[in-house]
Amino acid sequence: MPDYSAQGHIQRFLRDNPHGHLYVLVGYASVWGLAWLQENTPGRPVTLIIGDTKPHRFESATNPDRAKALQFLRRRDVRTLSWYRTGRSAEGKSMLHAKAWVIAEPRKGSARTALIGSANLTRVGLKDNWEMMALVADGDLSRIWRQLDGFMQGRTVNRKPWEAESRLIQAIEGGRRVQELTKAMPTRRQRSPVARKRSGCLTLAAAIGVLVASTATTILLLL
Repeated sequence: MPDYSAQGHIQRFLRDNPHGHLYVLVGYASVWGLAWLQENTPGRPVTLIIGDTKPHRFESATNPDRAKALQFLRRRDVRTLSWYRTGRSAEGKSMLHAKAWVIAEPRKGSARTALIGSANLTRVGLKDNWEMMALVADGDLSRIWRQLDGFMQGRTVNRKPWEAESRLIQAIEGGRRVQELTKAMPTRRQRSPVARKRSGCLTLAAAIGVLVASTATTILLLL
């Protein structure tokens, strides 16, 4: 049965166009999405432009996905860009919200083909949601390239993008450490019998204290 998810459309697009530099523009990405790119773009130069690079978006993941995502970000043929800024920035808020997959020849300054749609580079966007994806008509490819080149050069938003690899690597590795520490913490069931006994004694003492205070209050009211 054909895969009509965004993932299926993009995989067919990549199979039909095995050569050329791949440019991926998304508003949001995740560790799962970066791992997906690692699996689906072997030996192919990729420039990834992400809109929102807040660290918390790259903290939750499985260890296998973390490993693949880190491999992707550390590839020599991969470049990750962003110019995300919050409203607190002196330059004002700025975020890319485009979703496009463009195969181009940067030396010639032209796009060979492009796929645009609504899917972000996340598991929900690529696999779970119903998304719209469509090939760009040949007559629009030159305009798509001008927009893309403008994003990379900073002309479209009047500011230069910044390299995001280090930020994302730090967030992914930081999330793994937090996850490992959380797993190492003893749960309520894992506490020792002595700890449970002490906890039970404290609970009983607190209950007795509440009862005594309540009784004293009642006596005062009666008087």
